[in-house]
Amino acid sequence: MKTFNKLLVFFTLGFLAFSPNILAQETESSASGDSWKQIGEEFNPSHALNTDSAHKIYQSLNTADSVSLNFKAKVTAVCKVKGCWMDLELEDSQTARITFKDYGFFVPTDIEGKEVFVSGVATISEIDEATRKHYATDAGLSEEEINKISGSEKTYSMVANGVIIPN
Repeated sequence: MKTFNKLLVFFTLGFLAFSPNILAQETESSASGDSWKQIGEEFNPSHALNTDSAHKIYQSLNTADSVSLNFKAKVTAVCKVKGCWMDLELEDSQTARITFKDYGFFVPTDIEGKEVFVSGVATISEIDEATRKHYATDAGLSEEEINKISGSEKTYSMVANGVIIPN
């Protein structure tokens, strides 16, 4: 029985050591002159949709639907506390709220205005008033602006597996 336990520990440690996507990772690249920071799981940014195409996919979703999505967009807001969410600009003044898989990684808090690539599972979510006010506080909005928030709101959402931030 002791041999079995030792083998189990050995294989578990080996699996964790050689599985790069199990734990959040951050890598930088400068291949072919491009420079970026990749956070979370690796994905190919060359397959990313533009904001117009991503917006059309979100528009086609119902509340219970989800779809894998990879797109590039500008960051319009980011959690100022620890980078645990960000909003990305879509077409027609719409945004998508991006959170991160298993709370396993965060983005830098100073990326507002930058274009990023995201890959993950897109959905339509209903965010209650308390959560909307929490996000507004995290975004650094004034008390006056936070007090104007009332009721729940349907929003485009994504739980991202990975993010690429070009330098």
